[in-house]
Amino acid sequence: MLMKQLILGPMENNCYLIQSSDNRTLYIIDPACDAQKIIECAEHHFNFEQTIILLTHAHADHIGAINALKNELNITKIMLNDNDIELFRSPQNVIMPFWPLQKDLPETVNAHDTDDFKVINTPGHTPGGVCYHFPVEKWLFSGDTLFYRSVGRTDLPGGSDVVLTASIREKLYTLDGDITVFPGHGCLTCIADEKKLNPYI
Repeated sequence: MLMKQLILGPMENNCYLIQSSDNRTLYIIDPACDAQKIIECAEHHFNFEQTIILLTHAHADHIGAINALKNELNITKIMLNDNDIELFRSPQNVIMPFWPLQKDLPETVNAHDTDDFKVINTPGHTPGGVCYHFPVEKWLFSGDTLFYRSVGRTDLPGGSDVVLTASIREKLYTLDGDITVFPGHGCLTCIADEKKLNPYI
């Protein structure tokens, strides 16, 4: 499967574009901002009939381009764990001045498995945090749950250090060690290295 990574915005968010196995769907993981860059990447590198947005969680810096994209790339679905809908709709879900309040956001559907990926519920950074695991490619898109030698912060509303640690230990560290981890910020890593070298778990 074809995959492209974009680094977007002042917090250097990783946004990932992935071609579905049937070449009909473009998946966009965490469209942070800079919608035009996402559109240009999609149109230049991918062939697709529809787009599905996959959100690892609902923080403002992971959803900022949704409204700008929804009428440009035939977005048919936005996946988000239901436990993050309150955050997704919250008037406090802003990071000023970079991510103001997103108004008139479209409806979401609860993140669920498809033929291409499995959804792993990993609360802790937010109540509805998830990772997207593409088993054939051995890819894990971890959002702000697991980073290179670090983990997501838990001091924001809805965060929990205990819950995040359990999510990583019980749901991610049980995966095959050679799975590549593509985080929401920073460089990629792999499960085996994080199990061995991550100082936070």
